[in-house]
Amino acid sequence: MAQAVSPEVRAAQQRVISTVRCSGVLSNGGLALWREVGCGEWKATAAEIARDLDLLEVPHEIVTAFRFPLANSGGE
Repeated sequence: MAQAVSPEVRAAQQRVISTVRCSGVLSNGGLALWREVGCGEWKATAAEIARDLDLLEVPHEIVTAFRFPLANSGGE
């Protein structure tokens, strides 16, 4: 029989799933989630995602990676 999960775990699952669907990239190296510097007002930060992954007991590593600005960033 399936076990019920706590509300905190369920909320973390929902946040991680929505983040993966919006900004996840799957490659040979695993799943990458890109976060812009200072994105906390509109998106989950890397630290917030890491807390959710810790709660869900998902092994992960946060690294700093640089990429070219998005085409729609308006030269910011």
